[in-house]
Amino acid sequence: MKKTFISSAILISMFGIAPQAFASDTDIQQATGEGFYIGAGTGMGLIEESEMPAGSEHDAHALKLEGGYDFGNHFSVYGGYGYMNDFGVNEGANADLHIAEMGVKGDLDVTENLSMFGKVGGAYIFADNTDGDVFKKENAVVAAGVGLEYQLTHAVSTQVGYDIYADVEKANGGKTDLHQVYWGMSYKFGQPATPMVVTEEVVKTVEVVEEIPSRVHYVLPFKVGSADINEYGAFNLNEVAHSMLANPDLQAELIGRTDTSGSDATNQRVSAARADAVAKYLVSKGVEAERITVISVADQSPISQSDALLERSVEITLL
Repeated sequence: MKKTFISSAILISMFGIAPQAFASDTDIQQATGEGFYIGAGTGMGLIEESEMPAGSEHDAHALKLEGGYDFGNHFSVYGGYGYMNDFGVNEGANADLHIAEMGVKGDLDVTENLSMFGKVGGAYIFADNTDGDVFKKENAVVAAGVGLEYQLTHAVSTQVGYDIYADVEKANGGKTDLHQVYWGMSYKFGQPATPMVVTEEVVKTVEVVEEIPSRVHYVLPFKVGSADINEYGAFNLNEVAHSMLANPDLQAELIGRTDTSGSDATNQRVSAARADAVAKYLVSKGVEAERITVISVADQSPISQSDALLERSVEITLL
C-alpha cells in the first residue's frame, strides 16, 4: 500500500500541475504578483519517537495539496488538504490522517528569485484508525510552517518547507506534535509563463548632429522671357527646402538674372519675377519668408560672359 501511495503522490505532485504550469502563454501579460495559485507536494510526516508506543511507525509518507490567493508578492491567504498514511503501532494498529487547514502566509525576498515564507493558521485533523485507536478521531489544532520558495518563471515556483501541527491528541489521552517536511511546486494564475529575467533599464543619450546640406549653391535656368519653374528647377528647390527645414539657422539668398537680349526695363522685371517665383516655391514647402533674401540684378552682374542660358537664371546660395 505504501509503495502504491508513494508512486501516486510523486506522480500527482510532479505531473498533476505541470501541464498547466508549462503551457504556452500566447497573450502578452505583465507579471503583477497578484492572483490565485494552486500547488501540490510530497514529503514525510513525523512524530517524535518518545511520544508513541515502542515499535510504532514514527513516520508516514505524505501528500499535500494547497491553494490560495496572493495579494502581491508578500502576503497571501491559503487553504489546503494533507494526507499521511500508516502511522502504526506494534499491535498492528495504524492510522491514516486527513488534514484540512487554512491560514495566512508572508514572504520575504532573499534574492531576485528566492524568498523565505512563514505561515500560521488552524487545522482540522481526522484520524482514520484501523485495528485499534492511535489518535483521537478528530482534532482541531494550531498549524504553522516555514520554507523557501524559488521562482522558476513568473507563474511557476518550487518550494521546500516544514510544518508543525501542535498538540494532536492521541487515543490514550496524551498529546503529540505532528511534523511534516515536504517538497512541492505551485502555479499562479494570470502571470506570463516566461522565464524570470532580471532586466536593467538602459537610458541612451543620442547626440543630435545638425544636418549639413550636401550643396550650398544652386543655379536654376529659365526659358527666354519666362519666370515659370520647370521640372529641373522644382527638383533642386525641393532639395533646398529640405535642407532649410532640417537646419533652422540656414538663410537663402536668391539672385534673379537675365541675358542681354531684352531692354533694361524688361530685364529688370523678368529677373525680379524669377527670383520671386523661387521664393514663393520655397515658402510653399514650409520655409519661413523671413529666411529668404530676394535680389534681382537683370543683366548687370553676369555669372558668365559667354553662356546666355546660365544668365537666364536664379542663383541660390545657402548661408
